[in-house]
Amino acid sequence: MTREDMKKWKRELGYTNEDIARLSGVPLGTVQKIFAGVTKAPRRQTIEAIREVLDGEEAWEKRRRLHDEAVLRDALARIDRQKAAQPDTLREAPIEYQVGTAARPLEETPSPFFFGSGEGPRPDTVGPYTIEDYCALPDTPRVELIDGWFFVMEAPSATHQRVLVDMMAQLVPCVEAHPECELFVAPFDVRLDAFTEDKTMVQPDLLITCSGKVDDERLNGPPDLAVEITSPSSRRHDMRRKLHKYMDAGVREYWVVDPAREKVLVWRLEEDDVTTYTFDDTVPVHISDGACSVDLARIRQKLARAAGNS
Repeated sequence: MTREDMKKWKRELGYTNEDIARLSGVPLGTVQKIFAGVTKAPRRQTIEAIREVLDGEEAWEKRRRLHDEAVLRDALARIDRQKAAQPDTLREAPIEYQVGTAARPLEETPSPFFFGSGEGPRPDTVGPYTIEDYCALPDTPRVELIDGWFFVMEAPSATHQRVLVDMMAQLVPCVEAHPECELFVAPFDVRLDAFTEDKTMVQPDLLITCSGKVDDERLNGPPDLAVEITSPSSRRHDMRRKLHKYMDAGVREYWVVDPAREKVLVWRLEEDDVTTYTFDDTVPVHISDGACSVDLARIRQKLARAAGNS
């Protein structure tokens, strides 16, 4: 890794010398001398610490976010230009965009899209974007539209996919025994309120619907069961923002599966009841009166085998 490589990566990530010193633990003076070319032969340990900041796993995650944000920013700017060109229509004022790993408000205007569970507009704000705008976005990065704001979805981890596939495999036979019901897994759009609300479109990781309101594009209306497989970065989003949206829309049952903590929270929203299960339990699907269930111990064993093979 040459000094020019490091300077290039530093520019890509938008880091200052102070950022690199803080993230690497290398003294600021040493970082400044390396990037200025004063130190010709820095210690290998120092270079490795800086390389990890600029080219490690977290750096590549930041690059992905920067790329995703640029794609969304360009797409939303195009949508705003198209709206502005339409004569004699009522429209929101175009939003300005800020480049960065986590979009932040410019003055008093919230960013239209957010990464991670710790970000988002105030709960009492409704954004300017609609399902029509959502449908105009590119397929990647994946986003959900909640109350007129876009939330960028993480790429699923291997653990996430193992849990999802096993849950689906356990539920399919039971759902097939009830032909009025269907099971879907993400990515599959759900317009929670298809009649009165035009600013929310979500993608539960897994859902069961017995409403018959499925067309070629989406489910129009709330599912009977919605399941989210959460991660440390999405836990707050799944357990607060999405919980309230599902509750308000009339979802009957909502599961948050937390592989990191080996727990599942099950809300029976019709009865305002929540139950916590561990990965030693079998969880009944309450909308089926317990006829369907998911054996979490089987999933825990599968994850343990995968961990042993890695």
